[in-house]
Amino acid sequence: MKVTSRELNLIVALLSVAVVYLLYTFLFNPLLGNISMAKDSLVVVETQQLQVEQNQANLPNIIKQEDDLIIKSEQNVEKFIPNISEDVLVTFFSDTVAKGGPGIDNLSLDQIIAVDLSTLIAQPYASLSYPLGEIAKQVKGEVTNTEAIPATTIVPGSTVLAQGVSISFG
Repeated sequence: MKVTSRELNLIVALLSVAVVYLLYTFLFNPLLGNISMAKDSLVVVETQQLQVEQNQANLPNIIKQEDDLIIKSEQNVEKFIPNISEDVLVTFFSDTVAKGGPGIDNLSLDQIIAVDLSTLIAQPYASLSYPLGEIAKQVKGEVTNTEAIPATTIVPGSTVLAQGVSISFG
């Protein structure tokens, strides 16, 4: 069987089309997909880089705000937890003894601990005078008064800082 030049040209054209199709399907198309994924990743990374640069530029402002918050919180904590030390108490009671009051045998300060308020109130209603709460209301600008509140309004887990002082008189 003899192949004519026309059939040979058709076979070469068919093989050329098949080679181009196979090259496109298995080589160029995956490469184009990788290029588009790389472009998308580049856009995401550039956005993250801009965010990091903005955060780096804002870092001094954030540090200043943090320092201001620390100072403000320390000032507010000083209102709630006065600086009670043994020296202050001994001086107070020395004045009391000098005026004819009882003398002190022993004085000890406990660690500052967190106390759960819901465990302190056992009655359905309790008249609660809470000086630190009144100071907190003053800080927030609310009106202060002592009132009877239902024990159920205290949220379980509401905690305050407390420090115990033990004094033995002799």
